Amino acid sequence: MQRTHAPVNSQAICRPASSFMTFPNICIIDGFNQMRDTLLQLKLQESNSRLYHDVSQTVRQVYSVATREVRSATAQLNTSQSAIINASHSIRLILDDLKAVSEKIDIITSCQILPDINISNPKDYTAPVP
Repeated sequence: MQRTHAPVNSQAICRPASSFMTFPNICIIDGFNQMRDTLLQLKLQESNSRLYHDVSQTVRQVYSVATREVRSATAQLNTSQSAIINASHSIRLILDDLKAVSEKIDIITSCQILPDINISNPKDYTAPVP
């Protein structure tokens, strides 16, 4: 606490002593401490204490919720990344298979030994009468 002594002419000097949670004023007249915590100051201290506690709880809760959401988003991103990797691998395998099929079709179509095969429309086909 900060104390101020009155000069000889009995004038009171009041100075606020600042601190984080409380703001008591100390006034000394003729060397006697005339300042007692008033009801208002006690209420302000209680109110400041509750406010500090409420703000701390709110900040803690906000960070806790944000942490949970970040963890959830991270898990979802990991799952998505794994699915994308699997899909990419499957597409690569499909492309390799398509390339192999295309090469085989090219071999078949470029072969001169096989006869030409005409596939006509099945609607035009008439079955022989027995």
